[in-house]
Amino acid sequence: MFVVCVFLLRSLWTYPIEHSDAIQKYFYAAEILRTGDWSILLQNHHTMRWAAMLPQTGLTWLMGTRYEVFFLSPLLVFSLYLSLIVFSMRTVLNRSQQLLLWTILFCDPTALLTSNEFFITGLGITSVFAGILMLVSEDKTRFGNIIIAAILFFIAYGAHVTYLSFAAGGFLWLIFFQKKPSKAIIFVATILMMMVLETLVFNYLSDWQLKLGRLEALANGPHALRNLDNPSVTLAQLLSRWIDLPAPHLLLSLGFLTAGPWLIVQRRKGRPAPRIIECTFTVGLCFAIAVTFAVSSINPLRPVMPIALRYLFPFFPFAAIIFVYMMSV
Repeated sequence: MFVVCVFLLRSLWTYPIEHSDAIQKYFYAAEILRTGDWSILLQNHHTMRWAAMLPQTGLTWLMGTRYEVFFLSPLLVFSLYLSLIVFSMRTVLNRSQQLLLWTILFCDPTALLTSNEFFITGLGITSVFAGILMLVSEDKTRFGNIIIAAILFFIAYGAHVTYLSFAAGGFLWLIFFQKKPSKAIIFVATILMMMVLETLVFNYLSDWQLKLGRLEALANGPHALRNLDNPSVTLAQLLSRWIDLPAPHLLLSLGFLTAGPWLIVQRRKGRPAPRIIECTFTVGLCFAIAVTFAVSSINPLRPVMPIALRYLFPFFPFAAIIFVYMMSV
């Protein structure tokens, strides 16, 4: 019922899909079904986002190239995304705080992007939070939850390559907050095995031209992320994206930054935050660091992707959670 309510409200405040990359994904999904040629997934780095393309192709197969698939499906994914975030915080936030979190996420202008570009941010963040829920769930004797969490984080990576940094956060949380190196090893090993499988699939689709799979295509293909002619930038230029954020987003980011030392102090005092809060913070922090510095060549001041605000958008749900939680304690 909550998902349906979010869906209906979002449908009153959105706009049609106009972004060319999103429209192309519908076209390529239809082409895959028409020709049976799955190598179309290798067309460019947008179609290589298999976690978005596969569900999109499946819906096109079920419903055809209908308006509902083109416009309503992203709204449904957004509804699932927002509902899962609020649901995951139900044990650490009271009803009024959950409502505040819901309002922040729903009214965030970047949420409009989430609700009209099919599956990328919405599916990625939904997979991440589902993975977080699996990581923090009680499973003292088995590794099943860890394996499922790893698969969910891997699906997020399938939506956007930068989302692999979320998995790094899950690994660090298991190591430093939970002191469970065996589970951390299982977590990483599962993701690595999934990446090997992905590499084999990309090799097959490319007639064994992409030896390193998707990552090689992103690095060396005709639509490579790396720009060898891109000059080095200064540290101030990398950080300027955060400084230039709109006031609400800057406030959320500052609240998140303040939470780090506070969470450490609380843990040392024997009053640790709930596990889901610590995990959410660690995962969000790793993503923030990655999109600021690590989305680059070996030289952190030589970006391989444009220095644009849009790459920061997936960080704000994490910042909003930490911000609302800090207001409650």
